[in-house]
Amino acid sequence: TWLVGIDGALSRIADTSNAQTLSQKSYIEIEINPDGLLQEGMLIRGQLILATESGEKYYFDIELTATDKEEKSFDSFIEPAIIIPIALLLISIWVVLGIESPTREVSTEIQELPDSTFDGDDPIFVDPFSEPYR
Repeated sequence: TWLVGIDGALSRIADTSNAQTLSQKSYIEIEINPDGLLQEGMLIRGQLILATESGEKYYFDIELTATDKEEKSFDSFIEPAIIIPIALLLISIWVVLGIESPTREVSTEIQELPDSTFDGDDPIFVDPFSEPYR
């Protein structure tokens, strides 16, 4: 059985039970209640103190940073763990659809340029749509 205490600025917002029975793989739960004392980005420091009835004390430094509870939905999509699989999925769909596309086939029709002359000194130009213009 250990006596558990919280010291420093952390003691204003944190709470835990005073006496706890701890074993080798036990956890100490600390409940955080900011009660309007914290703002985004504030740094909170303190110590967790474990003491025995015989007077032995152990100190553990704790440092917390205040963040907003609500995470924006857009922020979760810009994580690399989400973006990379989505990008790979979209690229694979694009490749599969490109393979089946009829526009990838080579045209067998031979397109001839118009063989007409116009009166004038300027040479005739042909645009990509096969329409003559000056």
